Amino acid sequence: MSLTMSMMQPVAPIDALASDVQLIGANFAAAYNRCGARPSFLPNLKVETHPALISYEPSDRTVRVSRYSELPPELQGLMTGWAEAAGMEDSQTLFVDVFNSLLVPHELGHWAQHVSGRLAGLDRWESELEANRIAIAFWRIHETTGGALPARIDAFTGFLGRLPNPVPDGQDPRAFFNDNYETLDSMQYGWFQGALMQEAWTNPENVSFCELVQPEAVVP
Repeated sequence: MSLTMSMMQPVAPIDALASDVQLIGANFAAAYNRCGARPSFLPNLKVETHPALISYEPSDRTVRVSRYSELPPELQGLMTGWAEAAGMEDSQTLFVDVFNSLLVPHELGHWAQHVSGRLAGLDRWESELEANRIAIAFWRIHETTGGALPARIDAFTGFLGRLPNPVPDGQDPRAFFNDNYETLDSMQYGWFQGALMQEAWTNPENVSFCELVQPEAVVP
């Protein structure tokens, strides 16, 4: 079965955010279909504000995106500092660009890992790095949907890269991330996400979107 937006679960409520997320999902679906993939299950897309801000949950096969207006004041304050550091006009603009746009194909990348049967075999570092590469490869195809990609990556990594490095001296970042994933606080996790996005951006490995999503591994 082809991955088409008519077959995916609709985003609710139907509003501007839902429509934007739906468009990204449709473009991802089209790119995935062009790889010759016939997935055994489809992702859901849902607007639902939650602490992770954006995520893919394998148990219910759902990408959840958060709404800026529903964030608690402390998170909106963090976004304000991030926007100022990135030179963006306001925190909502930054939040929408990052968590309602740039990272949506990252989470759909986790779905691609899941539907291919590969997700459980990847460590946390591999999973996040590959999902970033999938997102970057997707945006290279659909850059007009989201704006100039280098500027978007810079806005994402610039602020996170200035957060304190949580890796103790002498320890391997990958091992530390994998071993402590469940206990990282939001600042520590943010630093790793910035580092992993920067790694994906500067070392793309010259592989295509189709090679990254690996449709040939799709579980029947």
